[in-house]
Amino acid sequence: MIHWLFFFLSVCLPLFLSAQAKTSDDALITHTNLLRASQGLKALTPNKNLTDMASAYAAQMGQENFFSHYHPTDASLKNPGMRAKLSGYDFGFIAENIALYESKTELDLDSLALIFYKIWENSPKHKKNMLSLKAQEIGCGIYKIKRDKFYVYYGVQNFGTQKSQITLSKSGSK
Repeated sequence: MIHWLFFFLSVCLPLFLSAQAKTSDDALITHTNLLRASQGLKALTPNKNLTDMASAYAAQMGQENFFSHYHPTDASLKNPGMRAKLSGYDFGFIAENIALYESKTELDLDSLALIFYKIWENSPKHKKNMLSLKAQEIGCGIYKIKRDKFYVYYGVQNFGTQKSQITLSKSGSK
């Protein structure tokens, strides 16, 4: 029974869910939620503000040719918390994963989503964000730019919990 369950969770379910994913953002969320499910954790809910924030920051890193959690020149976008506030996300918890990948060939977005997911899954600090018990919502963004002979891809995952949700869970747990 356990072998069939493992087969279903590791082979069948990912194939079904990736077929359901509409964008690379959806695919990243699907992979992340499968990882969480394998650990007995609740799935993260996609959040438009976190997605917009991730997409904008991935594009900004690509267009301005930098790679960091901390924006090098724009003080209003200095860190993930400041970017969350600017995007309208009133957070009680915020975390961010970023990744950069270069390729001589152009990649389809589903392949790229899997590459970014694997980069983060194999990094203890990034995996910790993906499995955070504090996170309730997620937003992802990928940006592609061509530089010389390479395609350069930037990926961002934002994890958050809105301040109102933390207040509700604290008041409800007396």
